[in-house]
Amino acid sequence: MDKVYEYRHFENMYIILLHQDYNQKINDYKKLTDYRVMRAVLRDNNVRIKE
Repeated sequence: MDKVYEYRHFENMYIILLHQDYNQKINDYKKLTDYRVMRAVLRDNNVRIKE
């Protein structure tokens, strides 16, 4: 059950970040939706991704 709560917390934080990015026109949308970035975040890796 703890995994479900952790997943929902992550999902909520992700939605908040996307919403702030859209409202403040930060333009990090591509980074926030890049599967490589999200995989690195979930695995707690420090991976450099070339744009």
